Amino acid sequence: MDETKLATVETFTFRHEAEIVRARLEAGGVIAMVQADDEGGMNPGFFADYGVRVVVNEDDIVEARDILELGADQAQDAPDRDALIDSALAVSLHPEHIAAFRAHADFVAPEECCGLLAFDRPGRVRFVYCLTNIDASRHRFTVDPTEHFRANQHAERYSWEIAGTFHSHPGGSPEPSQTDIESAGDSAWVHVVMSHDPAEKWRIRAFVIDRGAASELAVRVTDVGSLTGHEGRNDSGGSAP
Repeated sequence: MDETKLATVETFTFRHEAEIVRARLEAGGVIAMVQADDEGGMNPGFFADYGVRVVVNEDDIVEARDILELGADQAQDAPDRDALIDSALAVSLHPEHIAAFRAHADFVAPEECCGLLAFDRPGRVRFVYCLTNIDASRHRFTVDPTEHFRANQHAERYSWEIAGTFHSHPGGSPEPSQTDIESAGDSAWVHVVMSHDPAEKWRIRAFVIDRGAASELAVRVTDVGSLTGHEGRNDSGGSAP
């Protein structure tokens, strides 16, 4: 790619958002690159000041924007956002979903595990994507952007929407950390957080995060919605105990 003839397609606050768009463009046949002045990754806070840019060759800018506009059009068929969380402020999970959370957390411990949740139109969790934490950290997580993109593609085939995330706090409490709150994006997303209780079992809680505050959701266990999945790490956990 000739770096003297680049055009910016879009600018983001967080690098993982830019990486997802880069993957979408390259899946559509357009070579793209992510640019960010983050001191070689040593100071990711610079993203908020200067932005993370997705760039392409000048000759590809029209095609790149067409690809992203097509993706936006497909999103119009996504589930009703207001239905993602019911009127009682609760999220419903199948026993298989809970089993997948716990198995993935066990598999990557003592590091934080992470993954995504797909919802159907009535607002039910239908699929759990157990993905790779590219930070490989005990204190933070970033979902692998390529796996995030693959999860989006899979969800779109079933008219589901990726509208939630889950991760573990192996040595902490089952609630969003300040880092989780600061990095939260869409206020409609459901955030499932796990930690070990004194009996060495994973305790699961769910939250929404809006304007810097986390509000807890009730977790209901139901037999509706029995699909689980593992787009990234090759661990078990797709069936209920």
